[in-house]
Amino acid sequence: MVCLCKSQCIEEYKIKDVIAARVVYYSKNEVEKLQWLIDLLKTFFNVEENQMSLLINGRLVCRDAFLVYYGISQYKYYAALKHIRNENFLVVHGNSLRDYKNTLHDLCYAYLQKLMDHLGDKQPDCDEVHLPCYCLKSEIYEEFLNSIKSTILEEDFPSYRTFTITWQKEFSMLKIPKKNRLGTCDVCAKLSNEKNTLTRLSHASWQRKRKLHIKNVFDERQENNRRIIFSQTYPSMVTLIGIDRMNAIRIPWQMPSPKSWLTKARVRYEVISLIDFGNNQNEIYHGLDCFPHDSDATMTLLYFKLRELRENGKITPKLQLHWIIVSVKTKTVLYLHFVLC
Repeated sequence: MVCLCKSQCIEEYKIKDVIAARVVYYSKNEVEKLQWLIDLLKTFFNVEENQMSLLINGRLVCRDAFLVYYGISQYKYYAALKHIRNENFLVVHGNSLRDYKNTLHDLCYAYLQKLMDHLGDKQPDCDEVHLPCYCLKSEIYEEFLNSIKSTILEEDFPSYRTFTITWQKEFSMLKIPKKNRLGTCDVCAKLSNEKNTLTRLSHASWQRKRKLHIKNVFDERQENNRRIIFSQTYPSMVTLIGIDRMNAIRIPWQMPSPKSWLTKARVRYEVISLIDFGNNQNEIYHGLDCFPHDSDATMTLLYFKLRELRENGKITPKLQLHWIIVSVKTKTVLYLHFVLC
């Protein structure tokens, strides 16, 4: 260690003394470092002569030796000296005086909570809630801004950083999956296949198709939520039934699947779920793939469910069905309902 003065005053101190002094200084954060340096230099400053006499263990040293001994940068030294000459001996962090608007965080929190409740799919084997595939956080943020335009001024809009930080801290369980773990719709499968062969010319067209599909998914889920709430509020007016079949699984099931199972013949297992939203009933039908699980099976389960409602006196003049129109004829479903009524 050397200093620029002719007396080489820094050579009087041992390495272990320098290490001990630097440990004390570097154990503090930036605000605490500046405050500690101001308190120390204040004892060395002569106000009448406007002169600084630096001491280390009671011995007068030059400025370079003082900075080298404690490992203090020149910027930090002159910042502390400026505080002393202005008689400003208390260091206040700049952000501590900032007026934070908690309402921005509350707006982001409320929107994300609504998004998770109305559009999220709770996963059965983990604590995650998945949004539809191919949606982007930037697009969700744009929808969020559109939803609050009528409530606050544009200059008071939460920033994208505030939105993503709230998402990360408060809704870490809300995920956008790369692949859908449940059944994939035809449009999503087509978009996934087209994505692998995109060019610069076709990318813009693909993005428009994706955005339109995501918008349709959001609108359809909002309509489904509206119907569910209505059926639960007025169970005597409308019967809302949802029925769907999950993608067939192979048993024994294990994830990840061992390589030795690739050549093994595993049994195909089918699971069908039927939900009566108005009466808060969820029925699971499962079994081996002995019979075809096609539209006939769907109609059979619907028949037994509607007959049960009729026998219990819970049948209503209005019937709404979810998620089965693609697998059965709409006219057949209506005819079945009229026969039971």
